[in-house]
Amino acid sequence: MAEPTVPLSERVEYASKGWLAEVERFLKDRTHMFPRQPISFATRLDNPPPHLVDNANEPVGYTMRIARGKAAVDPWPDPKADNYQRGDYNTMLPLLWTVHDTDAEASARMNREHRLRGGALGDVLDNQHALPLGFGRV
Repeated sequence: MAEPTVPLSERVEYASKGWLAEVERFLKDRTHMFPRQPISFATRLDNPPPHLVDNANEPVGYTMRIARGKAAVDPWPDPKADNYQRGDYNTMLPLLWTVHDTDAEASARMNREHRLRGGALGDVLDNQHALPLGFGRV
């Protein structure tokens, strides 16, 4: 098994302020991969850990925006984002821990194992609206 690329001491909790900052840094280094149009991705997280709940920014979630060589991550889900999805925080975690990059076999195995545990990927995330037609793989 491959070693994780990020040491344990540098890992951050999903959807925490540290995670949002790391995602923004990661995206800023890759804005050149999105040359076609401005794009936004939003995720609303139901049943998050209590320490992630900020009553001023309910509901919990985030929005990633990439446009004209810039990237930003907002600490709330924008329901008008190009891709808006909603899911249960704890149900999503096992899927988020899995990194299979371009390994289609590993991805299919993860999906199969999730179904065997009684779920379908659609049970984890509800894509309330998807990316615009014709938007290429990112």
